[in-house]
Amino acid sequence: MREKNISLLFEKHRLRQNGLNACLTLLELAEFVQQHRGITLGIQGGNQFFETRLLFKQNEVNALLESLANRHPGLIDATLYNELASEWRTLERHWPRDDAFGNFLIHSHYLSAVLKAISDIANLSGHDDIDELHQRVATLALRKVPAMIECIAQSRGLAVHMVSTQDYDTRFIQRLQYLGKTMLDDHIQILQELQNIDTALTAQHPKNPGSASTTSRLQQTIIEMKAQLLSEACYDQLRKYSQSLEHLYTKNTGISPSSDYIFSRATHIISAHYQTITKVIRGLHYSTDPDLSSWINIGSC
Repeated sequence: MREKNISLLFEKHRLRQNGLNACLTLLELAEFVQQHRGITLGIQGGNQFFETRLLFKQNEVNALLESLANRHPGLIDATLYNELASEWRTLERHWPRDDAFGNFLIHSHYLSAVLKAISDIANLSGHDDIDELHQRVATLALRKVPAMIECIAQSRGLAVHMVSTQDYDTRFIQRLQYLGKTMLDDHIQILQELQNIDTALTAQHPKNPGSASTTSRLQQTIIEMKAQLLSEACYDQLRKYSQSLEHLYTKNTGISPSSDYIFSRATHIISAHYQTITKVIRGLHYSTDPDLSSWINIGSC
């Protein structure tokens, strides 16, 4: 009976690992489509610089979608794959026919579906079977940080279009003002949650050579994630970027940054955040059910 239970626990562990790999693939898809949104909004603003990037980015999205068909069986099934592929083909054909704000909305709708798929896979792959602190870290890496990144990416697309066209549509201004505040607030809340998790872990497992390896790995993952999110590449650059957006929605008469500069700066910030959660997700591969951890530790003695 015990061997049967251990076998079941190991299968659940493998499912969680496969779920994390599927989430990483979908996060890559989100990053590509976010870039496509910014590029197309720049084109609609009349900036020819972005036209040279369009075909390459569309090819990247198409290649990744094709690879999804058989890459994560049981997690990205035929229904989800067909939805993502079909909606992308529709978006790819129709964005030039929409006005800029309509284009922004159809891209954002598609990305909402991708982020929902990531959240659904996180649920399906069984992260609730691990302890509460693991669940909280998984929620940050698979839900909250990706949602914050999407705020930054939305602001990038809107700002690029506004600077390219110099036509400050009220809808763009209002949305950009909201995003400028939201992404900083979300970043601070995520850092606070990391601090709360770290405090809880320290209280449960004070410095003790006999502590479980899973706990020490999880705590190290949190420490590294917090350090990265507080780094110059993430927090400092995000704060400066948010301040530069104020020029657009306050109609400041100072020198406006170029659309190329906005796209490049925001992309570096977004990439730094994606790199951070990629490391965290890979770190979560080591988290195991307590019973499975005990069995592994006994077997290694």
